[in-house]
Amino acid sequence: MPKNSSVNGEFRFIRADGFLFAVVYAAMAVAACQLFPGHLQPRQHDIFLVGIVLTVYRFTWRPAALLLAAGLVISALANPSLDSLASFALVSAFLMTVMARLQTGFVPAREKAAALHRLQEVAGIRS
Repeated sequence: MPKNSSVNGEFRFIRADGFLFAVVYAAMAVAACQLFPGHLQPRQHDIFLVGIVLTVYRFTWRPAALLLAAGLVISALANPSLDSLASFALVSAFLMTVMARLQTGFVPAREKAAALHRLQEVAGIRS
């Protein structure tokens, strides 16, 4: 039975399709970098960043974390520069956090209380 996660008040099932998407995307990115070694190899991190953002946007952060791990392993094999890997990991984690936060529809408490108060005034409800 899949687990539930609440996004915007709706329950979304954490299914295998997000993980399948991440694995297929990683395989396609590696294949593209192998087919065009001179052109895409320096941009490999960018290719994985696009995949990570798409994965978080379409699914959840969990499959994106799998894609991040795959990107780190593949990048370490292709170019074992620690600075490059660290910046890729930090930018990826930041983008995953931002996208996950946008998915949840985060609203600060003050804004939520003010909106609720305005709604009560319009409806004529006294608090």
